[in-house]
Amino acid sequence: MRNFKNFIVIAALAAPIFTSCTKDNADIKFSSKSVEMVVSVSDKVTVSGGEAPYTVASSDATIVTATVSEGEITLNALKVGQAIITVTDKAGKTGKLSVTTRNDLYTSLKDDSKTRFVWNNNSKVEGTDAGTYKLSQGSDGKVVFNWKSTDAKNTISLTYTDKAGAMSTGVKKGAKISINGKETQVSYLIVVQIKALVAGEKNTVWVAFKADNKDGVCVGKMS
Repeated sequence: MRNFKNFIVIAALAAPIFTSCTKDNADIKFSSKSVEMVVSVSDKVTVSGGEAPYTVASSDATIVTATVSEGEITLNALKVGQAIITVTDKAGKTGKLSVTTRNDLYTSLKDDSKTRFVWNNNSKVEGTDAGTYKLSQGSDGKVVFNWKSTDAKNTISLTYTDKAGAMSTGVKKGAKISINGKETQVSYLIVVQIKALVAGEKNTVWVAFKADNKDGVCVGKMS
């Protein structure tokens, strides 16, 4: 877990650097003020304001590429670094979005599609620890990772809110952990990858987070 811990610390310290977009045009707004990504992962950001249609350009397309369609920007992280995505509207007005990319440190996790939870001396692995494992997303966008013991006396859950109807990678806000009903606020959470390991099967989701100054990870297959 050493690399995992280093990643969380670096990401948490670096996050304040990218806290705002430039004010070239206050009318052009983004659904995220900044974006943090893992190499080889894609993310989407919504752009609004100004006058459609929009065009996009990356300050370094070797680090991040960007395309836009109907107000939705698709970002693809190619290598570690930083780039500025410039959006130009029909009238020539612009807005800028900061993107930082980091190495993927979760290779070992991605070889295992079993639902897992590791945080603060709590560890649950499907096939090893008895109980019910579930990952689901509600119609309101709320994502819930849940483990419940066979006798239902012990529960662990991690919740956060994503886009309604479609989970996405990237940093998420307002996450919470609940251990047997006791809640702890999550200070940092990033969805590292959403992928089906085998063609035709449901997606497996990898999440890294920090709560109560302790690093954690959750891996779950959509129910």
